[in-house]
Amino acid sequence: MSSGGDQFAWLGLLKWSLSYTDGTENTTPTEMSAENKAFLEKVMSEGIVDEGVIMRRTLLHLVKALQEYLGVPNDAAPSETNKLLSAIDAHQSKAKPTPSSSNPAEPDLPQLLDELDELRDIVEQIDFARSFANMNGLPFLLGAASSGSLVPERLQTSCLSLIATLSQNNPDVQDVAKTSIAVSKLAEIYASSASNSDAYKAKVLQALSAVVRGHEPNTVDFFASPQAIKAIKEGIVSGGIVCRRAVFLARALLTDDNSTPSRVAAFADVMEAVVELAGGSEEIDIRETCVGLLNGVLGKGGESAKTVYPYAAKIKETTSIVVEKWKEETNEEEKGYLAEDMAQWLALMKLLKDAVSGVAIKEEEEADAPPLLLK
Repeated sequence: MSSGGDQFAWLGLLKWSLSYTDGTENTTPTEMSAENKAFLEKVMSEGIVDEGVIMRRTLLHLVKALQEYLGVPNDAAPSETNKLLSAIDAHQSKAKPTPSSSNPAEPDLPQLLDELDELRDIVEQIDFARSFANMNGLPFLLGAASSGSLVPERLQTSCLSLIATLSQNNPDVQDVAKTSIAVSKLAEIYASSASNSDAYKAKVLQALSAVVRGHEPNTVDFFASPQAIKAIKEGIVSGGIVCRRAVFLARALLTDDNSTPSRVAAFADVMEAVVELAGGSEEIDIRETCVGLLNGVLGKGGESAKTVYPYAAKIKETTSIVVEKWKEETNEEEKGYLAEDMAQWLALMKLLKDAVSGVAIKEEEEADAPPLLLK
């Protein structure tokens, strides 16, 4: 991809040609001058986008930069890097050589970050994401994101963002993430991120979320990893963007069709924090996500719903506060927003009452039933 309008410069050339030779008059063909040939080649090279070349070029630049940061000689690169370079070379031999894809110059950090942003735009398309994964790009990015203080945090954050984009709603890439043990690696990255910025931690959780959501094998890996569960729990009580990423993933996992009481129970000790955030967070996204989480868990009933029961009084109190705010509000526009909020809390209260009543009735029936009916 080229930046700005350069990508479409060949359209200007086409219009220029047609203004002089439109096929309606007899013209005498003449050989192009060297200057015009150079101009045409430049326009065509900038106007035609070869995403495969861009992917290989960016990865080569990233490899070179990481070798420089980590002090790895070219002939002593880690095995994953060698595997990646071999894959790139194999693809490179099939591509039309370009100045940018052969002998890539050592990039500076701003240039490399720009190229990674461009690469992220490309792999938003599912087919290109698959191609990137087939080049062993995913394990390489996981390694780059966990390189520690030797590699700039901004570069590691960009790699994490790429992992998230690659894996999002892409089962094929999520399968590669499974074989790359991505869940455990991302959990380890988060566990060692105490000194990193919130933006970095949030990107770790975003990548973990993209790898896990909608992919049952990776979800199984998640719940088998105490470190992964701990990462989300810590995120929930962290606040800000980290909290937003954490509650989003928690809601997806606990309200999913494949969710089980044991999975919900794994988060029982942070359910109180979820209830507090649902009613007290300053960010509307966090509030709505937490209310959705509580609704989903209560809607499952049974043992899953019981994780919310201890906080029934708090839910009732918050619902009353929301209703009073709606009653007292005089601004019609604001009253409309509050009405939506109130509807969510009233629905939550109804679910809670129905769930608690159902359990009470069931327990009463079991208490009165003959012994044989309890077997």
